[in-house]
Formats: sequence, structure tokens, C-alpha cells
Amino acid sequence: MPTAQALRDGLRPFRRHTTAPATAHRFVQFLWAEINAQRVSQEDVAKRSGWSSSALRKWKRSERPILLQALEDTLAVLGFELVIREIGDERVRCESRRPRMGAA
Repeated sequence: MPTAQALRDGLRPFRRHTTAPATAHRFVQFLWAEINAQRVSQEDVAKRSGWSSSALRKWKRSERPILLQALEDTLAVLGFELVIREIGDERVRCESRRPRMGAA
């Protein structure tokens, strides 16, 4: 059941839990884990990020390369940002900077 905030925001009901296969890129696996954790639909994430739902679906199936701008836009909708850091440098961590989509 979607949260009350999600209903106020006009989000579609969360239909079912879907995961990216183990062969999908780790960013895509993270993306789908967050979509499930936040109980939002792929269509809503795509619409709010400005990218097509079919593009997200094709990432999951490894049928389309991931565009960096599209990944950043999609993660931002879910409240995350992509951070580049030097390997072994623990000073910078990826943290959510925006309220999560559908959060009360």
C-alpha cells in the first residue's frame, strides 16, 4: 500500500517487488533496490527524472547502455547523488541529500 504522502503526490500504486538480475550493472541493482525500498513505481521515477520508463527497463535487462546524466537524474528523484572519490578514500560518502520520494 502506498504511503499517504505518495497518494498526495499523485504517485502510482506500488505494484510488485521487482529486482535487477545479477548480471545488471551494480548501479542498476542499487536503483531497483531503492525503487522497491521506497515503494514507488518505475513509471513514476522515470516521469519525474525526465527519462523514459522503457530506458530504465532496458538498463535492467542490460539492453541499453547507462547514460551518466540519466543515472544522476534518476538517483536524484530517489534522494541520492552520484559521488566520485578516489579508491580507498573514506572521507567522502554517498548520502541522501533530499527527502525520499513518497516519504511522509
